[in-house]
Amino acid sequence: MARENQKHLNLYIPNDLYTRVAQTGLTITTAVILGLEKLLDNSEDINTQPKENKTNSELVTSQQARIESLEEQLKVKDTQIEKLTDTMQAQAVQVQTMIQQRAIEAPGAKKPWWRFW
Repeated sequence: MARENQKHLNLYIPNDLYTRVAQTGLTITTAVILGLEKLLDNSEDINTQPKENKTNSELVTSQQARIESLEEQLKVKDTQIEKLTDTMQAQAVQVQTMIQQRAIEAPGAKKPWWRFW
């Protein structure tokens, strides 16, 4: 029989376990292979579920923190926009006042360009 892609194991098992395996009619090699496969299948199921739950809870926590951070940034932006709007309104009033003052100061009595005095 070809032994390619196989590893040789030496192991000790309890006598009662050996007796129960022998009663099933399986060879020890087959029983060990089936047991190891079952162990790995169960460990994958056991190991992946908590990690996924843990990962999901960590993801939810990080996303909530990100949302809170973005909400704070939006509040800051809103206050900045309000301040800019107030500043622009004040500047518009100032410009309008300056235009009105110039219109009052010189209602149309301009000096000709050749008069210096």
